Amino acid sequence: MPSAFAASELQQALSEVPWGMQSYRTLPDDPAAPGQARAEIDLLEDGQGVTVACSEAGWDIVGSKGRCRKPGRSYDTLDDLLLAVSPAFEAMRMQKLMERLAGVAAEREGRVATEEALDGDTGAAKGFD
Repeated sequence: MPSAFAASELQQALSEVPWGMQSYRTLPDDPAAPGQARAEIDLLEDGQGVTVACSEAGWDIVGSKGRCRKPGRSYDTLDDLLLAVSPAFEAMRMQKLMERLAGVAAEREGRVATEEALDGDTGAAKGFD
């Protein structure tokens, strides 16, 4: 049975990157690996996938399909693991980051334009043109 931490961490991590995989399936408990929560992840690359295990020690790849292989290494986060095995995940992550940055820039530009307009209106109303 997975620890409460592992089960919660697995669900949380998978829910944070739905854009970074085609699909995933949580797997039943593995009596041979107590304390681990597991999932099969279909990567963005067609025909590629990994079976991951989350435990208090970190994230591990415990199986793979296709050409995806990175055995014997633990990762701190699911993001780190996916970055190591999926170039398409890395590209999508960069795209999402750029979209967020563009949104912040647009919001900031809008705020500056609004402040400038308000300053201009205030100055005119007070006769400070």
